This record gives sequence, C-alpha cells and structure tokens, in this order.
Amino acid sequence: MMPDAAAAEASRWSDLPFDLLRDISCRLHAAGDYVRFHAVCEHWHDTLPPAANRPFFLPWLLSRRDNAAGGGHRTARCVSSMMPTICRRRSFCPTMAIPDENWVTRFDDGTAAWILTTRADSSVALINAATGGSPAIPIPADDINNWVHRATGAVCGDGTILLYAFGHVVCSGRYCLSYNCNFDMALLHPGDTTWTMVRIPEILDISPNNRDRCCVAYYRRKIVACLDNSWCVATVLEASEADSGDDWWNRKPCDAPGFESSYVVESRGELLWVFVHVKCTYNNGYHSYHYRSGVVSPLATLLSVLVYTLQEEEDGGGELEWVRKDSHSLCDRVLFLGRPRSFAVDATRVGMADAGCAYFVLNEWCRVYNFCDGKSELVEQLPADWSDKDCMWLTPKPSIATTQEIRERLGECSGKASEPQRRYGPYFRIYVGNLPRKVDHYRLRQFFSKHGMCLDGRPLRVSFADQEKRSTAGKCN
Repeated sequence: MMPDAAAAEASRWSDLPFDLLRDISCRLHAAGDYVRFHAVCEHWHDTLPPAANRPFFLPWLLSRRDNAAGGGHRTARCVSSMMPTICRRRSFCPTMAIPDENWVTRFDDGTAAWILTTRADSSVALINAATGGSPAIPIPADDINNWVHRATGAVCGDGTILLYAFGHVVCSGRYCLSYNCNFDMALLHPGDTTWTMVRIPEILDISPNNRDRCCVAYYRRKIVACLDNSWCVATVLEASEADSGDDWWNRKPCDAPGFESSYVVESRGELLWVFVHVKCTYNNGYHSYHYRSGVVSPLATLLSVLVYTLQEEEDGGGELEWVRKDSHSLCDRVLFLGRPRSFAVDATRVGMADAGCAYFVLNEWCRVYNFCDGKSELVEQLPADWSDKDCMWLTPKPSIATTQEIRERLGECSGKASEPQRRYGPYFRIYVGNLPRKVDHYRLRQFFSKHGMCLDGRPLRVSFADQEKRSTAGKCN
C-alpha cells in the first residue's frame, strides 16, 4: 500500500462518526477488547462514556491461590470471550496474573466492592476496591483478628455486608469418625456503623474435605447455610443464642443422587440453590455413568442443572422450604457458579437475550448448561492445576481515565498548572464542495477562523473534491 493510501485508510478509521463509535464501544463486553478499543486514537478515546453508562464486562475465571496463606497471585482466564453462545469463533484464551486479594464481591454482578485487609498497625478494615483507599470501613480487630485470614465476604442484595469463616476443624473419637468446628460471622447493615458479630460453636459434620463446599447467605434478615444437599436457617438472634450447631444439617431438598456440586445464588430478590446434577447409578457406594448399547453415554447428555428457590410453606406457617424452579423461568438469566461465591446477571446485560444459561467448572472442564433447551456444552479444557473446588468468577471493572483527566495528570507531572476545563459546542460536520486544487488545509483554517468555526485544539476534518487529497486533515492551533 502506498503511503498516501495508507494515510487515507487510517484517516477513514479515525473519522468514523462519534455516535457510531459510542454504539460499538457499548457492545464490547470483554474488558480487554473495551480497553484496546479506546486506546486506538484520541478520537476513539473521546467516545468513552461515563463510568455509570459503561457496559457489563464478562467475568474472569480465577485459578486457585498460589499461596495458601494469601498475599500471592491468581491467574485470571478470560474464558468468557470463548463462550459459544456469545462468540462461535474459538480463539486463543488470554491469561494474566493478578494479586490475590480478599475481595468482598456483590451478589448481583460479581464485581469487587471492597477488599478485606489487615493494615500495618494490625487494624482490620474494608478498603474501597474502586479507589484502593477511602472510604474505608473499620472492623473491631478484637472480634475478627482470629479469623480474618480465613474470611469470605459478599455484599447481599439488600446492601448488607457479610463476612464469615469456619474455624479449624476438630475431630473427635479414636478414629476421627466425627468432626466439628466453630462458625463466625460479621454483619454490617445499610446505614449502621456498628458490626453485628455472631459465633455458633461446634457445628457438626464440617470436615476438612467439605468445609469449602459450604455456602452461606444472608437473606431476609436470616442466615442461610447450605452444605451439599443439607441446609439450615436461623435469625441472627437465634444463631447468637445457639449453644451448638449440632442440629443444623437436617433437610434435603434434592433427593436425586448424582449431583456433583451445589451453589447458592441471589437473583432478583430470590435466593436460589443450584445443583449441577449428573445422571448416574450407584454400585457398592460408587457412582457410574449410564451405559447405552455397551458404550458410556456422553457427559453432555447426562448433565443437568437443577434450581430451587427458598419460599414460605403453602400452609402459611412461616416456615421456609426449597421449591423446585422451572428451568424455563431462568431463560433470561446467566448464572456464574464458583467457590466461594456465585452470582447471576440478566442475559440482556451480556448480549445473550433469550439464552439463559449457567457456567461452571466440572473437574478440569469449563462447561455451559442452557436452561432453554436443557443441553450442556463444553467451553474449554482448563490447565491441570485448575479444579472446581478452587475456581471462582470475578467481574472486572477497568478504570479508564478520560482525555481531560489524562491532560490534567500530565500537567501535574510536568509541574505546570492544569489548564481550565474547556467547554466545546456540539460536534457537527460541514461539507464544502467544488474547492480549487490550490486550496489546502492552511487556507481553509484561515477562512473558517474568521467566522468562529475553528476552536482551539479541535481537529478540522476537510474533504476535498480532488480524490487524491480526499480525507486530508488539519488541526487548528
């Protein structure tokens, strides 16, 4: 390509209409694509919308911690860009290392709202995840210091901040036939300045093998805890006054065998209990997949996702029970199931209208289950050190400075006073045809400046009748 032709090609890309570029950027749901789009040139960067109007970004799948004590790194894998319902073209899946923080994520979209941290002076606080600093919420160190390094946090649907942790598992008996551990929780309701602390001693049947599978939620002023297919519910007062938790795991809403994992999700005011179910038979305590004509059935035909919702019993007695939810009622939602937290978003937010589904990791496979047709599909095989026991989803929230903010920062770095913010009129184009060949960008700039149509620092895009000079651009000084 000749130099003039290359310049003309570049000019055509940079001259795309503002509204068109803004519409394209609002349809980019992969955070990496969104950042690269606004880094193309200044004109494309100027289409950056306010933070409140930016699109929902597809979640990242995070690997297990490389440091069990925290403070290490996790690998973030953007498998969302390869989701078959979003993009049929399979491509390389980028990864990146991110610091392993104790994120307090939102139940409604999986973004990190706070970071639970211990400061240099041994005080404990929640740090704003967006700013990395203030505002910070202090937590009484005496009440949480013993379990802060094991704490899991979430922001519930009503705005309550929930922190909880299971203590060290203690085995009893000569052969450790039974286990128990303490359960600690901290709650901060919206508008309150004082934390509510709860401790439940000696919860039975919590072992080192199943402790990470326990899901906890705070729903309608009640504590709900689910382990495999057993659950308990109690108010804060009832939990605080409990002498022990030996009667907690006593109900089974899902009696069908073969479920591989279970998750708790809060969505649209409902508390959902989600089971990844595998059709199988049991032989001497071990499960095996169904056989058809001597051949093992494909896993895709055996997988299903069962969803229950927490409701009051029909007799109106005030007791809560889990009720099976129709899968077709979830066709407008997308569920991201992981540990220790899961979340759900509207399908329209990720460009998947009428394609409700659930994404989860089964062993070392990332799979998707479609609620509309009841079929599952493989998304990607994960590296060998990834597993469903340690993977979690986190929605990225990239911070991109506007052009004005970048100029102000550059002015501060150079020691110059930042220039006052300029106010420009509405953006529009004027086409002037039949210009002589001797007219160049300097003469046009000189002509338009007499009429107040040339603003300082704003590009003047000029279209010439001569095709060889078409798309030549000048800038007003």
